[in-house]
Amino acid sequence: MNIYTSLIFILSEFQLSLLKYILLNILLFFFLKGLIAHIIRTMFHIQVQHTRKLLPCVLLSLIVGVVMGQRSVSSKRDCSKEEYWTDGLCCDKCAPGFKLIRKCSSSMVSQCEKCSEGTYLDNMNYFPNCFRCEKCSKRNAVVISPCTPQKNTVCGCQHGYYKKVFDQISWDCVPVKRTISVAIRGLLPKPSPRSPEILSGFRSGSGQVRVWNEFVPKVKYEVGNAAFMDTRQGRRSRMGQRRHNGVD
Repeated sequence: MNIYTSLIFILSEFQLSLLKYILLNILLFFFLKGLIAHIIRTMFHIQVQHTRKLLPCVLLSLIVGVVMGQRSVSSKRDCSKEEYWTDGLCCDKCAPGFKLIRKCSSSMVSQCEKCSEGTYLDNMNYFPNCFRCEKCSKRNAVVISPCTPQKNTVCGCQHGYYKKVFDQISWDCVPVKRTISVAIRGLLPKPSPRSPEILSGFRSGSGQVRVWNEFVPKVKYEVGNAAFMDTRQGRRSRMGQRRHNGVD
């Protein structure tokens, strides 16, 4: 019983809201009718009988205007991703690499023109101008991929530098920092062909810390049981001896 009571209550509330909406529109209609009649009589000094003849025409014009306005809004929503809304029409966009030179009309599609050399547009668009291609003119910068009408230049950095991006348009080529590796004596196993990456380590044996020259940079300095490396070719050193860049 509670469910039926709730449904009846909801329906009654809905009907009451609908009735209020209808009454409000009726009152609004008569209010606008009287207001328009008063404006016509005041501005044009027309008699009442002529006003009654003109009033339906004015109201019809208002209704048509509202309907056409609603139709325009719905038509705008109907435009696809390859189209854009302008002057009451869904005009086709230009393809990547092309710019818009003339809008469409009811009898003509949009007219597009290819971007000139040194400019690009990488998305479907209706822009009147193309973007300028980036120039890899920064210090230590190189061209990774040249500019085309469909995409911007891709810039990179020379060997020994990496591209550090600060924001969407700012970047610079920054030197790669040397990483110093530390290995404690006795922690790494002897290298083997199956694990060549171990060749970049150290192993203990007969009181020595050995470096495999084929894969490991030169030892920057060695003290006690710890060894530090830089990025150059290395050689063997006895534990406890101190070497710096190959100089005793």
